[in-house]
Amino acid sequence: MVMINQAWHNQHKMPTHPTPMQRMAWHEAHQKHCGCKPIPQSVKKQIQPNGSADQL
Repeated sequence: MVMINQAWHNQHKMPTHPTPMQRMAWHEAHQKHCGCKPIPQSVKKQIQPNGSADQL
């Protein structure tokens, strides 16, 4: 069972109506700092092949 990093979640809320870039960046950071759930397929499809959204 994966534990949730509650402190990270409390400090890093997903913006209301996020842009695709904000959504990708949030999910990438989430995987690095918490990872309580996987990146959704819809977001994975938008992330560039090099594995980073910060160049979009």
